[in-house]
Amino acid sequence: MKTQTSHAAAVYLDQLLMLAGETVLTTKRNHDSAGQQQVPSRQLSKENPMNTSCSNVLRFIRVLALTGILTLVGLASQARAQSLIWDPTLKNCTQQNCGAVFFNGISQKNAFGDSIPFTVQVFANAGECLRLEVAAESADMKAVVVSPSGTIWRNDDFYGLRPLVTALADVKGYYTVHINYWNGNQPTSTPQLFTLAYGRYVYGTPTNCPSTTTPFLAEETSKGN
Repeated sequence: MKTQTSHAAAVYLDQLLMLAGETVLTTKRNHDSAGQQQVPSRQLSKENPMNTSCSNVLRFIRVLALTGILTLVGLASQARAQSLIWDPTLKNCTQQNCGAVFFNGISQKNAFGDSIPFTVQVFANAGECLRLEVAAESADMKAVVVSPSGTIWRNDDFYGLRPLVTALADVKGYYTVHINYWNGNQPTSTPQLFTLAYGRYVYGTPTNCPSTTTPFLAEETSKGN
């Protein structure tokens, strides 16, 4: 996100500076063609209207560029802050979803026919049981969890039509959670509503993590030459 934002800001600034140069050159040419005597740039004074006009244009472009860059950085930071969810405690309680973080989500297919899953990133330490249960749903949903290492877990129907993933975290970090209609082909313009319970539990805890979901795709343990 930071790299993409920095690149976008640099492109934006380059475009504005190019516009500033073209605007100043056009203004100067129009001023000269009006019959005014052209004065070398090194002799322009603060009182010269041409010099004042160019300075104002450049000042305006600099302010506009700075405002745009700050807006891009702010939006990127806001998006990042909203996508990370952290359960602060590791639990071994045995009541279902005890101490979990609950939040609501929506998936849908828009008017263009694009299926839009709900995605969020949740924290877990290596060796912990990361429990993600769709506690309530308005349609048949599927849960997919991706580790920073690339390991993938998924589940469709655990509690009836409600999915549950209990992943044995393989690295410390934020795990991407993807919730969508079970086959990604939901009715157009009809949102699917659900409640997701996220918690960190000691592996082997009765009810909440007596066993873990088998990875659909395991991480690479080594790389070939």
